[in-house]
Amino acid sequence: MARTQKSLEEPQPSTDWGDTLPQFVREVTWLRWLSPLSAEQRLTIALAALALLLFVPWLGATGLWDPWEPHYGEVAREMIARGDYVHPWWESSWFFSKPALDLWLMAASMLVANTNEPERWTGIYTEWAVRLPYAVLTALGALLLFVMANRLLGRRTALIGTVRHPHQSDLRLPRTPGGAGPGVRGAAQRRDGLPDDRALRG
Repeated sequence: MARTQKSLEEPQPSTDWGDTLPQFVREVTWLRWLSPLSAEQRLTIALAALALLLFVPWLGATGLWDPWEPHYGEVAREMIARGDYVHPWWESSWFFSKPALDLWLMAASMLVANTNEPERWTGIYTEWAVRLPYAVLTALGALLLFVMANRLLGRRTALIGTVRHPHQSDLRLPRTPGGAGPGVRGAAQRRDGLPDDRALRG
């Protein structure tokens, strides 16, 4: 009877995802600081590293896609050119139809890339700079989703939902019919008021 009671009191090894570090991680010296962390903390760090690897390097691999990336990017560039970060401007009128925080984040990122300066060798990173704030917000949203779902639904559900979350984001806006988009000249010839992206490339 005592032996049975003792066996019932012995803690059972956890089998949930992330409870134990993989052997190869424990053998790497500079990763041993992960050992004392909780499983939630370790998985949050791993997901952040995955997001960094997936999103950041290729943000500027393609030009701005019509119609909305050039549109909002140009409004942010106008903020820099006009020196007015309170009254967004688009073409010949005010542009108050979108929250200013998005435009401020893009403008701040474009300032780092010297998008609107004469000596702007870093201007080749304009596309990267325009998309960076949204990549960061998407990654933060995914991490918050993981923490919330981990505490409410379970770790496996949280991981699956978090890995799937970025695929529902707007980081990859669909191109216009025709596959590659209308291009600079096509955008300039549109009659619906959508923007020409030459201002960002000039």
